[in-house]
Amino acid sequence: MTAGETGRVGVLDTEPIARLREMGRALGPDVPRRILELYLGDSPARLATLRRGLADGDAQAIERAAHALKGSSANLGASALAELCHQLEKLPADAVSVGAGARFAALEAEYGKVEQAMRELLVEFS
Repeated sequence: MTAGETGRVGVLDTEPIARLREMGRALGPDVPRRILELYLGDSPARLATLRRGLADGDAQAIERAAHALKGSSANLGASALAELCHQLEKLPADAVSVGAGARFAALEAEYGKVEQAMRELLVEFS
């Protein structure tokens, strides 16, 4: 099965990446490069907020940060990361301490893969 058949190239879905490339052709490489830079610049703070929220048992902080990271990740084709964010976002307040640590560890590992893939894309638009 090829990447086109699966709809994924590595950890990123092909359709959003194709849209970024089309933007680059139509508007110049600065537009998709800036989008990727914004994502890579904002995501560490969202991960830190999630980490603090989990440590403090702050379900609202977890929900807000997970929701924001979910949306930006989904828009850029990181659907597995978006799904992990969704799982944290929807944790009931009384379940934040139960199993959330393992979910966050999986989310951090997936983010590492997404970050690497997006940094490789940045080279394409430089």
